[in-house]
Amino acid sequence: MRYDGLFLLLRERGIRRTELVKKGVLSAETLMRLRRNESVSLHTIEHLSRYLDCGLFDLMASDSAAENEINRENGERNAVFRHKMGANQHKT
Repeated sequence: MRYDGLFLLLRERGIRRTELVKKGVLSAETLMRLRRNESVSLHTIEHLSRYLDCGLFDLMASDSAAENEINRENGERNAVFRHKMGANQHKT
């Protein structure tokens, strides 16, 4: 698994990696694991996606091209779902 999407998203939003540690979003050890593309728990990825208001597949990708295409499609579905959920929240 690769976490290039996470670091690209942080760069685009002007968020420093150390800021995630200082705010208690991640431990320094988990941040290092992500930087090395080592395994982390799904709970960690979910926590990051909620904090950054993005989909799981915006943060991670597999090493194979076929799996990356599936992840891209899932990311698009996540975006549509988040959009629909946001629209539904405004109706209530």
